[in-house]
Amino acid sequence: GNSEVVSPFMNGGSKDAGSLASELTAINKENINISARPFSSRTLKRTRKFVVDGVEVSVTTSKIIRDDEKKDEEMRFLRRQELRELRLLQ
Repeated sequence: GNSEVVSPFMNGGSKDAGSLASELTAINKENINISARPFSSRTLKRTRKFVVDGVEVSVTTSKIIRDDEKKDEEMRFLRRQELRELRLLQ
């Protein structure tokens, strides 16, 4: 039946949290693609796990690190954006 297709985010009020988390992941992937164009030396990968309405949501962030300050500023912006999204989840 259809009951097998239901995702773990679909039980009760945690549906919204799930969609927000996937939205956040989509935002991160978008930024990875943008910053991955120039070749760089290091990649920073971070996985955050947090529980919203009893559902564990994990967000993996990959950031390409370069020496120029534009990237540092971009990373700071991404971090602020991510924290803002996490605040909305809680």
